Amino acid sequence: MRSIEWKREREDEPVRYYEQGREAELRPGQTHIMIVPVTPSFEAHVKIS
Repeated sequence: MRSIEWKREREDEPVRYYEQGREAELRPGQTHIMIVPVTPSFEAHVKIS
């Protein structure tokens, strides 16, 4: 798992992913991206029953 940020200047541009301020290199093939909120904490969003 990697923690990255994403940015795009305009809606018609592709999303670019950044890791530690530099564009992240992703391996060719399928990539699964999960968007996880940080405020409130992840645990506050998850309910296990």
